[in-house]
Amino acid sequence: MLSINVTASQEVNAALTPAQKRVLWVFVFTFILMICSFIPWEDLGVTIFVQFNDWLIGLPIIGQAVGSSTAALGTWYFPEGAMLFGIAGIVVGLIYGMSEERLVKAFMFGAADIFSVALICAIARGIQVIMNDGMITATILHMGEAGLKGLSPQVFIVLTYLFYLPMSFLIPSTSGLAGASMGVMAPLAEFVNVPASLVITAFQAASGVLNLVAPTSGIVMGALALGHVEIGTWYKFVGKFIAGIVVVSVAILVIATYF
Repeated sequence: MLSINVTASQEVNAALTPAQKRVLWVFVFTFILMICSFIPWEDLGVTIFVQFNDWLIGLPIIGQAVGSSTAALGTWYFPEGAMLFGIAGIVVGLIYGMSEERLVKAFMFGAADIFSVALICAIARGIQVIMNDGMITATILHMGEAGLKGLSPQVFIVLTYLFYLPMSFLIPSTSGLAGASMGVMAPLAEFVNVPASLVITAFQAASGVLNLVAPTSGIVMGALALGHVEIGTWYKFVGKFIAGIVVVSVAILVIATYF
């Protein structure tokens, strides 16, 4: 049994300060706004956000400041999402009382953490362009069509899931792995009547379970380091749980091919 003695002074220091609470509220609001911005409201019959956006950009002075190219909630994509997080980061720095120098340093350190992911995405996109322009993708698809003849959708989706397990280990970035593989895997699925959405589900399921144990995952290794837990101990603790997730995921994928 592990016992931890915490003094009264430590308990006081562990409490959130008013500035930290305000930052936390900004953080929560940012993610709620991000989720609302990516939901296709107009396709669901909700037009209030489009109407509000048209009204806003139609105002004499405010509309010119906002800009006529401003997108309504529900039509946002990566540029608008990046803008949202950039502005939120500046607002958090101002609320927390950071100096200009400290805010810029914090931003640069944060950008350094995701630079490797951005590099992987750029390389993956470059590989995809070369494969498409060099007719490599078409060759792979033709070979895949010939090899997948007579293969059932159930076998294909299981093989897809098993394929993404080691690939998620080699490329822990989900966006990088998706950019490198979806251009081939989704069209291959069409040959055996497996919808692209199910291929994406298999990719997400495999990537999610691997990111719980992969030593190439910065989150896993960082969390284990903070908790002073050896990776072998973590594997023993979570091994049966991971095996259960794999079995349930495969079962769900196979069942989904019948619908």
